[in-house]
Amino acid sequence: MEVEVRESEIEDVFAQYPELLKRVLGISEDIYLLARQKPLPSGRLDLVYSCMSNLLLIELKAEQFNKTFLRQVLSYRDEISSLQQRGKFVIGDVMPYLVCTDFSKEAKELADSQGIHLCSYDPADVLSQFYRNAPLDTKYLSVLPTDKGVWRIGLSAESVVLVEKLSQIHLIARAKTCSTKTAGNQLRLAEELGLVYFSGRQVELSSFGKEFIKRVDPLLPTDALSVEQANQL
Repeated sequence: MEVEVRESEIEDVFAQYPELLKRVLGISEDIYLLARQKPLPSGRLDLVYSCMSNLLLIELKAEQFNKTFLRQVLSYRDEISSLQQRGKFVIGDVMPYLVCTDFSKEAKELADSQGIHLCSYDPADVLSQFYRNAPLDTKYLSVLPTDKGVWRIGLSAESVVLVEKLSQIHLIARAKTCSTKTAGNQLRLAEELGLVYFSGRQVELSSFGKEFIKRVDPLLPTDALSVEQANQL
């Protein structure tokens, strides 16, 4: 059976597990995530990493190469360089990457001529490797339908805490500065865990969810589970 994989799912994996991205890019040096969905005048740049003295700009596509992608990457490169010149972004040598599922020899030559690193990957292989190497808080999850995506449980837990005061997905998304779709996906995972339930357009805490948020550790980052929360789950 063919399984649809969205760009956001692969982006989630690369953001959480950069070792997989390093394999796709063909580099051995450590990379560190600086920005995700970086807003720029021409759109949102998927991922930005630091690598030694370089900045890796990653534009990710869950489809085959298209010439229009090169224009998009070049715009992002120029806009990041402009921000650097104005002192509004971290300094480093900008290295733009276009990562897609397949490309021809001619496409590689075209990308090289424009200073863009063109790389390919197999989405199914990336997801498979992620689940084999995932941290403990995601390891027990099975692959879910495409509308569920790939989550870290801590991100869903953060949304659950917000349900106590904000009972609508769009309000929770605004508080988290994420898309309504992302917040909805996280809350659907929370629903499967029995932490919340949906009543029309409203989201409510279950009794299990109310106990869950009582166990939040205020000293931890908002997207991290406390030991008590992990034990409860």
